[in-house]
Amino acid sequence: MKQARLNRDRAQQVLDRKLPLAKRNLVSPEEMEQAQNAAEVSKAAYEGAVHAVGEARATLAAARDNLDKTTFTAPFDGVVSQLNVEKGENVITGTMNNPGTEILAVADTSRMIVRANVDETDVVNVRVGESVNIKVDAFTDSVFRGEVIEVGNTAKSTSTLGASQDQSTFEVKVVFLDHIPSIRPGMTGDVDIQTQLHKNVLSVPIQSVVVRTQRELDEARAMKAGKKQGKPGKDAQAAENETEAQKKAKEKEINGVFVVRKGVATFIPVTPGIAGDLNQEILGDVQVGDQVVSGPYKELRALKDGAQVKKSVMKKGPADSGSNGK
Repeated sequence: MKQARLNRDRAQQVLDRKLPLAKRNLVSPEEMEQAQNAAEVSKAAYEGAVHAVGEARATLAAARDNLDKTTFTAPFDGVVSQLNVEKGENVITGTMNNPGTEILAVADTSRMIVRANVDETDVVNVRVGESVNIKVDAFTDSVFRGEVIEVGNTAKSTSTLGASQDQSTFEVKVVFLDHIPSIRPGMTGDVDIQTQLHKNVLSVPIQSVVVRTQRELDEARAMKAGKKQGKPGKDAQAAENETEAQKKAKEKEINGVFVVRKGVATFIPVTPGIAGDLNQEILGDVQVGDQVVSGPYKELRALKDGAQVKKSVMKKGPADSGSNGK
């Protein structure tokens, strides 16, 4: 490029010297045309050299980029936890349809993360920053502290063998708050995410909370008071006289528990709070120490307000491990 620039400048100087001579007819027209052509040719040669230099620089940049791609740098400090290819073996570059060769995996063991699959009905209550208890299968007697750092936004559908519907789960990432050198990448375990915490509250076994309608409660209290039901015709007439609002009010479901007082099961309406694995928080006219009825769903569903009950010891049979309480 430097040589072409010097040739261009020299040809231009020759042309500039001959222009005044041509005006005085001291240079022939043929010689003048040769000087002009030489200046144009040298100018074009210089421009071509400039473009050639640009092309050479682009080729050099591409070569350097290819050279840089022969060295892989880990994004963080860690240890090689998995080595799939040894030195001297062939590797392939990934394409649109075929993944490339996975050479190795690097793990930062000082900051371990658990990828937990949370059911779609539970993930709506999970928030970033909530406390987590982590149980690793390899450490049966240890519980480790963790914290939610990410909640997935896309569901992962998994089909269970023999199930008629797919099950959707969301990936929740939990980080260990403590450095546990013995834990290795790829281990399995369970996480217990604490989504809410209430202290000093009333709680009962989950199965003790039942649902009744106002109509069912009215009928049970009428039977308890010794009132006999009227004739079918009168009952039908009374049902027809009820307004739509009264019908909806009587069919509205009410949460409550059966409290045993003097051997009688009394239905007490309650407002359920948060629930754990075994207990349910309740708000209502129930006191600490009250004895509530608990047992299988089938037995509690048939229990009437005001029914006589007695305490029964749980008996575990071959087909039923529930309570035989009456």
